[in-house]
Amino acid sequence: MGVRSRDQRLSLSKIRRALLPTDSSDGQSSIPVALSPRPKDIPRHTIELVSAHLRRRNAPHHPARRRCIDEWQLQGPGPGPTTPGRTRPLIFGIMAVWNEEDVIYAGVRNLLDQGVDRVFVVDDGSDDATVSEALEAGAEVTRDPHETFRETGMTAKIATQIWQQTYDEGRDVWWVIADGDEFPRGPNGATIRELVEELPDWVDVVGSRVLEHYPRGPRDYEVREHPLLSLPLATWYRNPYCSMGHWKHQLIRVREPGDVVPLHGHHTVKTKDGRRAREFSASLLMHHFPFRNRDHTEARLRRLGSRGGRYAMSPDAFLMARLEVRLRMLDHIYEGRFELLPNPFPGERKVGLDVKDWRELISTDERRMM
Repeated sequence: MGVRSRDQRLSLSKIRRALLPTDSSDGQSSIPVALSPRPKDIPRHTIELVSAHLRRRNAPHHPARRRCIDEWQLQGPGPGPTTPGRTRPLIFGIMAVWNEEDVIYAGVRNLLDQGVDRVFVVDDGSDDATVSEALEAGAEVTRDPHETFRETGMTAKIATQIWQQTYDEGRDVWWVIADGDEFPRGPNGATIRELVEELPDWVDVVGSRVLEHYPRGPRDYEVREHPLLSLPLATWYRNPYCSMGHWKHQLIRVREPGDVVPLHGHHTVKTKDGRRAREFSASLLMHHFPFRNRDHTEARLRRLGSRGGRYAMSPDAFLMARLEVRLRMLDHIYEGRFELLPNPFPGERKVGLDVKDWRELISTDERRMM
């Protein structure tokens, strides 16, 4: 057996760090259940870490974190309020953005095409055409820049707007929460409205299956068009935040202000009365397009990390770490070397993504774009 390089050796310090059941970079959990390690977690996870290293695989999440993922929601009905059915549910969309001028128009139109009644865009101080593009697409825009950017701060702004708008309506509201480059839609060829109109009275939240899209399509992405037309390559984003395997939970029912509140990243929610959120079995299908035309994508990423940039000034160390990884990936991404990309998914090989035409990854019913 050959001598392993330093980065191939199993570092004791890495083991110690991995044995800690951390959930987020800034101390704010994205799971509304306290991480409670048990004595048997350490030997169990140590074995998992060693086994994953020997197989050159990513380790699974810490056992305490896996328990939290299983415990914050219910699959099906359970204790909590219900809302009598109405003839026409009220559905609002909300998007948090910064310098997304190339994609925000299409993102707003996607939500409206999915049957959303109103779209609210919370702009974090964009200095490009993001605001005008959002307005022209039909959104209502609030400009509310951070002095020091934190993901939890942006989530708090979204939660505040959801609280206020639900209060103003005086009735329950379904909310679709998305970033500027996220395009959620209903399952099996249905729209989000068609899904909502069929949901039982007890539902609090609907999860999202996520396809992460990559360039190398038939042509460059054009501003205002749906990115599926030019960015067909994708892979499933397999980092579950619930027992049904959903990475995001973007569709929530808010019966009164504060009833259901999104946590940062929109991975999970918490409830006012502390109940486990009740999740429906059907899910949204969300297309995520973080890598569009290279010049625009790279310029935006470099500006985020530049001196005085949003991420460089942020206390969230994870943001800069993620940004640096994305910048290192750009050549591989835009030259189609997907087998060389880091694979972040628990239990899978550390390098290489299985990228193919998105239509090959889903059922026939869901291949219809809109």
